[in-house]
Amino acid sequence: MALIYVQNASFTFNHIALLNQINFKINKRDRICLIGNNGTGKSTFLNILTKEEPLDSGFVIYKNNVIVKYLKQNVIYNNTQSVYEFICEGIEQDSEHLKDYFNLLKHQNSKTSSYCLNILKKLENIFNKKNLWKKKEKVENIIKSLNLNEQDMISSLSRGCLKKAELGKILISDPDLMILDEPTNYLDIITINWLEEFLIKNLKSVLFVSHNRSFINKVSTKIINLNRGNLISWTGNYDSFLKEQYNNVCLSQIKQKKFNKKLKKEILWANSGVQARSTKNESRIKELKRMINEKNSNTTCRNTINILINQDNYKGDIFFKLREICFKKNDTNLIYNFSDTIKKGEKIALIGANGSGKSTLLKLILGQLHPDNGSIFSNSNVKIAYFDQTRVEINLENTVLENLSSIKEEILINSKKYHKLKYLESFLFPKEKIKLQAKKLSGGEINKLLLAKLFLKKSNVLILDEPTNDLDLESLKNLENALQKYTGVILFISHDETFVKNIANKYWNFEKNGYIQKYLNFHSMKILKNSKKYSKYNLILKKKNKTLQNKKKHSFLNYNLKKELKNILNKIEKTENDIAKLQNNVNSSNFFSYTLSVQKKEILNQLKILEKNLKKYLLRWEYLELQIDKTNN
Repeated sequence: MALIYVQNASFTFNHIALLNQINFKINKRDRICLIGNNGTGKSTFLNILTKEEPLDSGFVIYKNNVIVKYLKQNVIYNNTQSVYEFICEGIEQDSEHLKDYFNLLKHQNSKTSSYCLNILKKLENIFNKKNLWKKKEKVENIIKSLNLNEQDMISSLSRGCLKKAELGKILISDPDLMILDEPTNYLDIITINWLEEFLIKNLKSVLFVSHNRSFINKVSTKIINLNRGNLISWTGNYDSFLKEQYNNVCLSQIKQKKFNKKLKKEILWANSGVQARSTKNESRIKELKRMINEKNSNTTCRNTINILINQDNYKGDIFFKLREICFKKNDTNLIYNFSDTIKKGEKIALIGANGSGKSTLLKLILGQLHPDNGSIFSNSNVKIAYFDQTRVEINLENTVLENLSSIKEEILINSKKYHKLKYLESFLFPKEKIKLQAKKLSGGEINKLLLAKLFLKKSNVLILDEPTNDLDLESLKNLENALQKYTGVILFISHDETFVKNIANKYWNFEKNGYIQKYLNFHSMKILKNSKKYSKYNLILKKKNKTLQNKKKHSFLNYNLKKELKNILNKIEKTENDIAKLQNNVNSSNFFSYTLSVQKKEILNQLKILEKNLKKYLLRWEYLELQIDKTNN
């Protein structure tokens, strides 16, 4: 039996059918991604599955004793517990014993040492009887994996760390089914990669909503698309889903061409003066009217939509100069001795762990904060449009139209006039929602409204702090297209790997102790060190450095061995770079959709050969290093 079975489910909200006689089930080990445009009811569907929202009609049936845990889209804030205590609650049974043990160790002092020891002994006896040491270790491992501090208070955490804590509480409970609504929002790339591995290895069922294409592609085994009350299912990952969509579009275009050709022929016949007196002619005219109606209904369908950004012309090349910037928070270096010149056309992605100082650096550039040391020069002609992830610019009591502009019906963008309704269309706002109060919109729709409001402002610099959170996949693609065409400077924070690769041409990587490294290539950065691929890559780099140092120390190695060592290191580096380029090509959303099958086969074969060669070079290198170690000893 399925873990959850949904039968003939219907649900209407604001006179819109979000679910229309839906049938759906979740089986063991399913990893299902629920996609759909903002406002189609994805979060509502999750609430219905968890029985937090009643159906108008139909049933949600659970398997007996099934354990389901639900991560909601909005993060918690008002919680006075420590990270350790909060995550412990995921264990439920015996969580109080774990909390007591943690607090006892944390608060014991010299005055109460004898009392603490007595309590500690009692707790240790309970731990031994119930075998709670494994659970304690499990909690500690989850906290460590999520890079959290167990003693930090939940109320003091950033959004990213709050999301980590909520995830930890669910993951520690080991449920039969996890339902996750936008689990990657606010998470840094390292944590996203760790979560991907965890969900794949866990062998438990997952239903998740996400618009992070890289995450969907790696984790999902099935895609379900919620569209106008209907649920369309596709077995496979996101790439295969896109390929099927592309094939359907191609087939539809072929059918449309045939239809248009036939319609043109029938219109010519009707206009030729032939009298429709016979039964045959009457039926032909009836069919012509049906075709014209079909044509008219098709033309109302949405065409390719372009998001417009109001740009201000900028004369010159230099926008900002950052010189030896330093900034501390609570005696911790967030930014240390960072310098760079920001030039026209640069699209800079700020990459790093949660709390590493990315938003702080943006606020320094904006002038909202001031550096402890160093200077920031900003050209007087700079005009900045700033997207703040807190969304304070949106008045939740006002309607969509009122938030956009309360005065004129027409707006001016790049010297052209547009009606407000037409402008909102580019952000995929349906007509029935433009007069709704903002508080009735989904999280993604509020995000789109904020972007729509922001892009009306004339700018030559866009500063975007996590603009992709909650955006549906179609809006994401439209936003990418608009940002790619933007001719000014873009500084942005995003943990969506695909979005980052598609926009950025420069990277600031926030490393430890406030150091920021500059890169021009995504794969050059050491941001994915927790994943197998990148931990191995960094290990190789360390070993390479060690080998080069050993080469210098042991000049008595014969000439041929020195030469081979140098050559093998060069081969490894070149092969790694070639693999990274091909892998980047394969990972692109266009590879499976548009690349010819012959080319695909050739690229995949090249990748296989390169990986085989790399393995061979690494084995040889290990042997040579062993010889060095022997010589060293």
